[in-house]
Amino acid sequence: MAVCLEMFISRCLPDSTQNPSKVHAPMVILKRESESGVRAVESVYLAAGCTLLSSAQLLNPKLRLSYTITSGQQQQVYTIDPGSAHKWLHGNSSWACKLWPV
Repeated sequence: MAVCLEMFISRCLPDSTQNPSKVHAPMVILKRESESGVRAVESVYLAAGCTLLSSAQLLNPKLRLSYTITSGQQQQVYTIDPGSAHKWLHGNSSWACKLWPV
């Protein structure tokens, strides 16, 4: 999950190093239902949110994620703090943008 967060930031926020004040707060949405309509077991669905929050703490520098809402479709919505995403990208852009180019 930590690698997914790194790839997400590297691919979606590369311009934030140029102008961090204009960065929107990226969101991560954990869907309860798959594309085929299969619903996740409650314990697995809740564990995915815990795993996401834990993974953000593994990165160096750490990302700040906040639980925002549960949408009408029972999707957990998390917001990544733009300042912490910028700090991570600034410290890791030399290798991350080469590994996951836009």
